[in-house]
Amino acid sequence: MLEIKKIVIAEAIINPVSNRSPISLVQFGHFPFGRQSGAPLTIRFDELDSAPDVTELMIDALIAKITPNSRRIDLVCGIYPGGIRFAAEIASDLGVPYVVYEPLSYRLNTGISEIKPGNGIIVDEQLIFGRGTIRAAWRLKEEHIKVGQVLTIVSYDLPAVRFSLSNLGIEAVSLVTMADIVHHPSFRDRFSPQQIAQATRWISNLR
Repeated sequence: MLEIKKIVIAEAIINPVSNRSPISLVQFGHFPFGRQSGAPLTIRFDELDSAPDVTELMIDALIAKITPNSRRIDLVCGIYPGGIRFAAEIASDLGVPYVVYEPLSYRLNTGISEIKPGNGIIVDEQLIFGRGTIRAAWRLKEEHIKVGQVLTIVSYDLPAVRFSLSNLGIEAVSLVTMADIVHHPSFRDRFSPQQIAQATRWISNLR
């Protein structure tokens, strides 16, 4: 069942079902994190505005990933900008408040009068190098919120990032990895042989 869910999510990212836009969320030639990241492609989650059905699928899948040990959630934190829409929906489903972490200012923006001590989860679109995620966890710790999980749609699945988060007692959970996307049959149907070769080399170098 888990493997089927991964296939469905990867398919939705590569070929999002939408009446308004058939564009793939996977795009080559965008470097939102700088060319030094080495990534030849990125996931353009801003395109989800034209595919609300895909967004709903992802939110449901993220909620299902919350582990039993983390079920008693008191707060959901979305990392600005990409994690906000997912954090808000997950918090609404769980019936708890949510806050927004702004990486550049190290601030928590809240719509609540105070943050009460308790358990929390962090939500973002992608887990890449993990710097913003780790800083968000430290910022929440200052407010006496213990973070048990980081939930993301896509992860680069870098071993160093998993290790850093595990040292903080945080489980990194993603719906799919970049490798799941690049190795998906639909990826080969949509992109050119040159792009496929470029992405495949990049994925193998992540290890």
